[in-house]
Amino acid sequence: MGNIKFKETWKQKGLEGKVLYKKIKLITDIIFLVGVASIVLLIFEVGSLKTYLALGSLTRGLDKSPTDYIGSSYLQLVTLSVIILIPPYLYLYLYRLKNSKIILLKFFISLIFAVLFLLYNQGRAPLVIFFLPFFFAIGKRRKKGVLGLAILFGVGLFLLAYLDAIFQYLAYGYYAVEQSGNYITEFLSQFSYPFANFSLRNELIQYSGYRYMYDYVIWPFTMIPSSILELIGISKESIISVSTFNTKAYGAFLGVDPTGGIPVDLLTFNYYQFGYFTLLPMCLVIGRILRRLDLIFYFFKNNFAIRIVLYRISFSMIGILNNADLSAIVRNRLDIVLLLLIIIYIYIYEKRLIETKRSEQ
Repeated sequence: MGNIKFKETWKQKGLEGKVLYKKIKLITDIIFLVGVASIVLLIFEVGSLKTYLALGSLTRGLDKSPTDYIGSSYLQLVTLSVIILIPPYLYLYLYRLKNSKIILLKFFISLIFAVLFLLYNQGRAPLVIFFLPFFFAIGKRRKKGVLGLAILFGVGLFLLAYLDAIFQYLAYGYYAVEQSGNYITEFLSQFSYPFANFSLRNELIQYSGYRYMYDYVIWPFTMIPSSILELIGISKESIISVSTFNTKAYGAFLGVDPTGGIPVDLLTFNYYQFGYFTLLPMCLVIGRILRRLDLIFYFFKNNFAIRIVLYRISFSMIGILNNADLSAIVRNRLDIVLLLLIIIYIYIYEKRLIETKRSEQ
């Protein structure tokens, strides 16, 4: 019923609605082509699909470099390929506005490449969070999907135990399945590091020192290829993010060589800058930003088609808050940044359309 009402409202927008549809379709097609091209070029660069899927394990750790497997000219494709996670949501949004077999075909193709990227990324939680909005949107549409969503989530948690074995086999040619009876605890443990970070904040500062807002400045440079930075006398190796120091600190505390990164959450990231002098003001600023986003989301309360996109952003927010290093966000969460910008664009466009119609009455 909600979908029928929404489509009637959409038809009433007439020409303006068609213009917005074409603009979002063009943006989605461009993102789709760039994402697919990036993944295909990376597969050709490393030699095979199997090697591409194993890259997550082969390049994980502070002592390993992607340049051991990928040419330096191809490194930017690693960052660009993350945007392939955007088209499945936008194509589904477009399909709900206008049923099109071509859009549906693009949706399934983009979904396949998105899964390839997630397998390459080798994160178990990102796989669950990626598919959760689809299940949630379907459940809301049928108004009886809560039980089905719970079952699917439970099955997903159970299968997570076997994903590590798949990743291990792709990288090293052998595997071992770890048996665990508490899959929920195993899943939630992946979100435990923010508590450890902030409880050890003073020890972390003693190890690395304050950053004095350095991380609010360097993030644009992490997106620029090293060859271009060298032209202006900047070495990319000299641009060290707070996440790297955070990981090294844990390695020093535990007396081990870290095999993966330990991100910094929102509180720890701002505490790293200059203690509570930066933490408290930045929390207020971020609170204002989130309040504004909440108002934008509420604006779409009757927009059935766009819910899938809003679910994706909402479910991904925990990942951004838990990994709040700006350098990591623009590199690893570029898909969510672009989705937010697209939502803001749609919001501005539709709000202006409403205001124009009110002024004409």
